[in-house]
Amino acid sequence: MKTVFVLGPATQDCLKQTIVDACQLGLTVVALEDAIGRIEREGDTLREILSAGAHQATTADMEIH
Repeated sequence: MKTVFVLGPATQDCLKQTIVDACQLGLTVVALEDAIGRIEREGDTLREILSAGAHQATTADMEIH
């Protein structure tokens, strides 16, 4: 199984769709929450990402320094 780690400036549009698409393709998706920018509707977007099957982690969880 392949794993995709997602990070970027904001989750609202491009990153959210990338995460949802990757989950639909059967990839394991990990959104690195401390490496993703904030958005206005963060709660809604986060629920959509998690309901698509993505996992949340931080760079510390991955031992990235």
